[in-house]
Amino acid sequence: MNSQPSDRDSLEVTFELIQEFDAVTPLSDDWNRLVDNQPFKSIYQTWEFHKAWWQAFGHDYHLYLLAARRGTDLVTIVPLVKSADSSENLLQFWGAPNFDYHDFIGENTPTVVRSVLHFLNQNRSDWDSIKFDQISERSDTLANLRQEADDMKLSWVDRETDRCFYFAFDGPEDKQAEFTLRKGSNYKKAVNHFNRMGGFELRRIDSLAEAEGLLQHLFHLHIDRWNGTPSPSKFCSSDNRAFYSELLRHLWDKNQIFLMLLAVNQVPVACSLSFELDSTIYQYTFSYSSFFAKRSPGAFFVTLQSQSLVQSGYKLDFCRGSQEYKSEIATQSFGNYQFQLYASNRAAFVDRLYEKTKRSGAVQKLLANPKFMKRKYAFDSLAARHGQLGALLRLFSSEPTERAVSDLRVYTVSSPERTFENQGKFELFEAKPTDDFYLASFMGTVDESPELEQLRAQFRQGDRFFGIKYHGFLLGTGCLKSVNPNRTPPAGPDLPEMTTHLICDLVIARTDMELELTQYLLSHILAHAPKTGCSLLLDASREIHAELEASLLLSPSR
Repeated sequence: MNSQPSDRDSLEVTFELIQEFDAVTPLSDDWNRLVDNQPFKSIYQTWEFHKAWWQAFGHDYHLYLLAARRGTDLVTIVPLVKSADSSENLLQFWGAPNFDYHDFIGENTPTVVRSVLHFLNQNRSDWDSIKFDQISERSDTLANLRQEADDMKLSWVDRETDRCFYFAFDGPEDKQAEFTLRKGSNYKKAVNHFNRMGGFELRRIDSLAEAEGLLQHLFHLHIDRWNGTPSPSKFCSSDNRAFYSELLRHLWDKNQIFLMLLAVNQVPVACSLSFELDSTIYQYTFSYSSFFAKRSPGAFFVTLQSQSLVQSGYKLDFCRGSQEYKSEIATQSFGNYQFQLYASNRAAFVDRLYEKTKRSGAVQKLLANPKFMKRKYAFDSLAARHGQLGALLRLFSSEPTERAVSDLRVYTVSSPERTFENQGKFELFEAKPTDDFYLASFMGTVDESPELEQLRAQFRQGDRFFGIKYHGFLLGTGCLKSVNPNRTPPAGPDLPEMTTHLICDLVIARTDMELELTQYLLSHILAHAPKTGCSLLLDASREIHAELEASLLLSPSR
């Protein structure tokens, strides 16, 4: 820890530099008190949000938190971190890039902002640049940073990075419960289609057990939705999945988690995770089943959800991102800014030149190339953690990636009766032919597609389909294909000839429970297999194969 007085115009303000997380925890009550008293505040400034982020990502960062006091009273917290594995000597807000709004916690008056900048300037050996990212123009912090940095003749650059959209009902209070959004033809077509399929329901999740299940389902839908695009799902990262799980754990008892589900004929079609603070809903993440893609389920869900929330008396903060649906619903928009300090004028000049080049026609044309954007997304993701040089080294290194590699292996079915304990979380079941729509929607097949017809044909020829639910939400399916001497097994150079064989196809949601789900579902399927004389072909990731063999659930054929 380090303590130092500020400049002569604000001698009453002193700073404590905290670099250990355990030393921050005692500030938690004062932290939220400061948030409550801020003129512009959001859910992202709360202690619980910061704590959840640190528990998921803190292993990659060093803490650099400034606690400003007048006497014994805590007046401002500036939560900064530095990457533990980066060539850049960069300080940035704790929580970047997962928070939609950042700010100083507590007072952000000119006097306090000047004191913060003075402290940082006096400790310039600790940084080459400082990035205050996602500061809303609604906060006085931005204007005060500009003014005080100019007065102190510091090198800085700021730029608008995102637009944020907001809706507040401005009609008579007694009319809010009757509020309706303007709906286009696609919305009406979706209503008619979903009604023909058995009807739809929008509801808020009100139990923690169901919320845990829906969160895992959200991960699966999001990964499936963005698979094969230039920007793969953020939930491919176990750290991001852990972050969301920590948010659920820390905010649920405070009634600040707002999970909503859209179900069609009891099949989960779309879901969202939002946050609630002071009658404002912060709409954070949502996704939908690709099975319904041609029915615009995302737009349908957002329209339905937004209208329901406004009717219930809420204001809507759509946070950062300029998606079209936000601008169509919102009544206001604001800019989010990045304010960056530099230890030298040269670094500021280079950054300005970079930004000018990035806006040139040639670069904009390159940015429109999907292949380039896929590489850029990978680079940006690595750079956020390892710095730009570290990202380049990792992006072009020959080291194996964390991507799961598909691998087809043969096993001898020696103890198919083995099963795992349920522990009350999982529900294992055998599907019926009437469940074809339910299974297909999870697998991501298109409505009335050849894949759906193939699934129905498999039911007719005796294949057995099984599923596993977690707190009511489907997270895995498997097909045990019928033992038929006339059925040709898959060919391959490493596959032995078999007279009696089983083929097991598994589709498991990619979550932190992937192995556990695979074990439960596979053991359940094998319990229904013939007892002797069979071999099993299983196509899964190499990591899953290794874990299944280590757990003695399966014995590889020799």
